[in-house]
Amino acid sequence: MKMRRQLIPLFLVVVVSCGGSSTSTSMQEAPSSADAVESTAGIDVTQPPSPSRPIDFIRESSNIASGTDHSCRLRDDGTLSCWGRDWWGELFPPDGQFVAVTSGFMNSCALLLDGKVTCWGSDIGERSSPPPLKFTSISTGWDSSCGVVVDGSVSCWGNDADGKTASPPGSFAAVSAGTWHSCGIRTDGTVTCWGDDIDGASSPPSGVFSAISAGADHACGLRLAGNVTCWGANDYGQTTPPLGAFTAISAGAYFTCGIRIDETLACWGDATSDLTTPPEGQFIAVSAGSAHACAIRRNGKVVCWGDSTDQKTSPK
Repeated sequence: MKMRRQLIPLFLVVVVSCGGSSTSTSMQEAPSSADAVESTAGIDVTQPPSPSRPIDFIRESSNIASGTDHSCRLRDDGTLSCWGRDWWGELFPPDGQFVAVTSGFMNSCALLLDGKVTCWGSDIGERSSPPPLKFTSISTGWDSSCGVVVDGSVSCWGNDADGKTASPPGSFAAVSAGTWHSCGIRTDGTVTCWGDDIDGASSPPSGVFSAISAGADHACGLRLAGNVTCWGANDYGQTTPPLGAFTAISAGAYFTCGIRIDETLACWGDATSDLTTPPEGQFIAVSAGSAHACAIRRNGKVVCWGDSTDQKTSPK
């Protein structure tokens, strides 16, 4: 029997044109500040983009980040706010202005205006010791992080168990760090994954993608038409997405959430603590964590749901 292992990581959606304790459940809002399974929705999911039309790559949300036992948000003024369990100071982000934030297990990282990365919380395995490079995007997983460097390469840091920080060469448009593996979208829209390949989590399907998100032992991506394709373990239904078109995707530990084109939320997989029962309304960003998730409403308010222990679902 496969032992259930715990995620995170990995999210206003940024579009760039490139040429164990008992749990309780609640939903609260904060004030404003191995085989791939896909939902085809009756459309061609493998057709490559026209040479004259670049791919609109969608990166993981940079405004909201759900980790294992905490979450962080990027306020309108560029400052950070975090809530949940404070193991190693992860609820105390540094001062300054940032353009992106991402959370993992006992640490978080954020992208500064100048492209440099700063991390806080635990530094076990050097998970909070990013390289002195400039990045365009970052993603924090269980105990490692990866980012797209300004030259298009991917650089990872932290625990290299299973080779999850051994990023492949080449030019990338987006990257997502999971629990035991990471995945990235190359500039041609194809997906490459590295690290543990349990249940095929690091064996993505062929074709072109616009977004990618890695969970514990699965990953999901958006095809160009907006339908979702997932691969890896499916013991909780986490790689069985619903039909329809989406604009954003976020893989949690054993569940996944996405934003539909009408801006409503849909979640599938592990239903513990009502993880797959997201709030109603319209949203612009979503981030699935280990046992909770958070999203940003169109009016700017943050709402979280799932396991509410340690105030994980009480955003600040």
